[in-house]
Amino acid sequence: LKGRLAVRTEGRSDIASLIWKRNGVEQEIQLFGPFGGGRVRISESAGNAVLRDGTGQEFRGRTTEEVLYRAVAWHVPFTALGYWVRGLPAPELAYRVGFDYGGRARELNQSGWEIEYPEYRKFQGLELPYKIKILALPGTIQAVTGDGMESGELFSVKFVINYWNGEPKSQP
Repeated sequence: LKGRLAVRTEGRSDIASLIWKRNGVEQEIQLFGPFGGGRVRISESAGNAVLRDGTGQEFRGRTTEEVLYRAVAWHVPFTALGYWVRGLPAPELAYRVGFDYGGRARELNQSGWEIEYPEYRKFQGLELPYKIKILALPGTIQAVTGDGMESGELFSVKFVINYWNGEPKSQP
């Protein structure tokens, strides 16, 4: 998919364009524009993730979430987001969902995240979320402050999906 995302924390906000390609357990995410206008590329497959920023610096870890946090302190839950962008709960995790009159997800609560779907659009004949708002509920994200204390961190992400390529499937 292609779109834009806006990330907000207690002390910072960033905006980036996004290209996200998934194929089974492999994924590649490109972020353009954040961090002073640079490009970030994340590749993940089978328990191995690598983030390369515009300066050539690399961050390695097990998941996209891990390397993205280490590089830029963003807590974007891309694993679950692969389902959430399609209006679906991630499998094997408890959730609560509210539907609109057309049977589409309007709100989803899962694993400490509150997901809202304020707008849908047709992509290749399917009605899919166009705008998505994600908020970490209190206690979901713990950040270590400068004095070594942990605090619940405010974190939200807004997505606008402009384009789907290929058929969005019910499973990533």
